[in-house]
Amino acid sequence: MARRKKGGSGESGGSWIDTYADMVTLILCFFVLLYSMSNMEESKFQFIAQAFSSLGKVFNTVVADQVDVKDPTGNLVEDAMLNSAESELPTTFDELYEALAQYITDNDLSQSVELEKGAAGITLKFRDNVFFEPDKADLLDSGKKILNDLSPAFQSVDSLILGIKISGHTAKVPESPTDEWNLSSDRANNVLRYMKDLEFCSVDKLSSSGYGGYRPVDTNTTEEGRRSNRRVEITIARNDVDYSDPTVLQEFMDMEYGKNKVNVMPTDALGNIIYMDDEGNIIEPEETTAAETENPDETTDSEETTENPDETTETADGQ
Repeated sequence: MARRKKGGSGESGGSWIDTYADMVTLILCFFVLLYSMSNMEESKFQFIAQAFSSLGKVFNTVVADQVDVKDPTGNLVEDAMLNSAESELPTTFDELYEALAQYITDNDLSQSVELEKGAAGITLKFRDNVFFEPDKADLLDSGKKILNDLSPAFQSVDSLILGIKISGHTAKVPESPTDEWNLSSDRANNVLRYMKDLEFCSVDKLSSSGYGGYRPVDTNTTEEGRRSNRRVEITIARNDVDYSDPTVLQEFMDMEYGKNKVNVMPTDALGNIIYMDDEGNIIEPEETTAAETENPDETTDSEETTENPDETTETADGQ
């Protein structure tokens, strides 16, 4: 019986074909991958590279345009100050005021938002149509957007903020079925909660009050006046001023209790009261009064000249 020659069978002879085919497939995949990468948009590639190098911080406009910022309700915020690479966040209270004023101008909000600056802080007055629908306390998207946009600026000066108070106000309308106390309080509380979720500042600095229609800024006899009275005020008190200063203290009292409710009477170096008018101007004493005070003897002499009371009576009857 003849022996079979050593060597592979006919079936084993095709194994190199399988290896070659696998190699060709891998090379094809490699070139397909290279082709797909060659069509990648430069902005996307830069976004990916920047995301790794910046550790989540925004450094340029390309990345800033790609960052998705969401508010506490999960809605996408497109125009927030956080996404504006060109805008610099304020570091002082004066810069905060300038940033707020610029934001109001850029967004055409001058008819709906009033901005006031004083020695003790800043006050923002929002008409009710910015935050709420008539007789409702649910915060509108327009109001949420404004708060979303402003929150980074407030966060940057948190250390300079003594407190933020949100005040709700309504207009007194005769025979209105709406409970103005509850409505004003609910509106202020809803704004406060949203600011809290945005981390406007430290939570212990936030407070709210509802004043109903009892602190009007305009008449309630006209619709325009009632629109001005329906408002939400956000008052930001600063902690980098001297609250022993009568001007600062008076303004702080006006913020807290309403204007002309508490009168802080300043005194001079000798302890004498300095009287001031409603505009803060010092009222000087009348010169005639001062002259009479300096020479009391003259007043006594003039009183002693009336020696004959009968003559005086006759003169008076004649007049």
